[in-house]
Amino acid sequence: MINIGKEFEMSEAHKIDGLKWLLSHVTLKTKLKVVGSKFHFNKYPTHEICYDIQTYFENLGKDKYEEELGKWYKVQTGHECDFIAPQRFTEKIQWMKLYGFSELETKLADKYLVRDWVEEKIGKEYLIPLLGVWETVEEIDFNKLPSSFVLKGNHGSKMNLIVRDKKKLDINETRIILEDWLKENFAFCLGGFEMQYLNIPRRIIAEQLMTDKKSKDLNDYKFHCFSGKPYYCEVICDRSSNESIDFFDMEWVHQDFVDEPAESKIKNAATRPNKPSCFEEMVCIATKLSAGFPYVRVDLYEVDGKVYFGEMTFTPAGGADRFTPDSADYDLGKLFRLPNGRRTGNKR
Repeated sequence: MINIGKEFEMSEAHKIDGLKWLLSHVTLKTKLKVVGSKFHFNKYPTHEICYDIQTYFENLGKDKYEEELGKWYKVQTGHECDFIAPQRFTEKIQWMKLYGFSELETKLADKYLVRDWVEEKIGKEYLIPLLGVWETVEEIDFNKLPSSFVLKGNHGSKMNLIVRDKKKLDINETRIILEDWLKENFAFCLGGFEMQYLNIPRRIIAEQLMTDKKSKDLNDYKFHCFSGKPYYCEVICDRSSNESIDFFDMEWVHQDFVDEPAESKIKNAATRPNKPSCFEEMVCIATKLSAGFPYVRVDLYEVDGKVYFGEMTFTPAGGADRFTPDSADYDLGKLFRLPNGRRTGNKR
């Protein structure tokens, strides 16, 4: 994938179509900046692009959502999106974005409000300790925070700042980053219509930085659940150094697919990740939390043998993953029953 800053992504294979899409959704001023960068993606005016795209879609009539989302999906994946009879897993994610979510998904997508729901479902002991929550950046008193912590935006994805040593933190720069987070309407700022984020009150939260004695980075255990049943556990290791992705079924049998394109630098781990000691407990938690949802990814951590809740993810990568092999997209789609028991969607 090509990253424009940390915000916008498009597939390498479709970057020309992606560039055309991008330029059709930004102001003339931003277009001139893009041209001035000589089309070097890493020099793009990231914030201007995101805010222009956000403004475009905030002012778009709802009758145009499906058409625009279809264009976005084509740019991201290279595939046409069939909203009438979706077959791919990624297509069905697009259908759910526009037609499948309720107020509950919005609550659970909120990284702050979801905590109350998780505590009710499985217990407070599975929550990472909360250090603070603020509606404005001005409210944050960094002096009262410990030497290490994690800052997050509660209303979207990719809003995470890990602080391992507060003494090395540029607080003024951090405040600028947090202000940018609070300006983002994540339902629209990337063009992907992740509507579960639309009505989330925007906040900044701070959580305890969790560390494991055995490794610098925590392994992520992401349970892909369909109709309340976990089918696959996606394990992500070594995020800060040599990130790897591996999929296992519930018997811890390694699977031959990844949710990355063939040209991606992210591959299976050189050494297969071991089954965590608390795997059965994780499966039980994922089952409880996913009950009642056609699809949700339940993200968990293991810290020194103890399980912690991460988040509920309804639209992983915005439903723009490019699977290797491509057949995995269809195989997962077969497990994904859209609301009302339908395997295929109805255009509304």
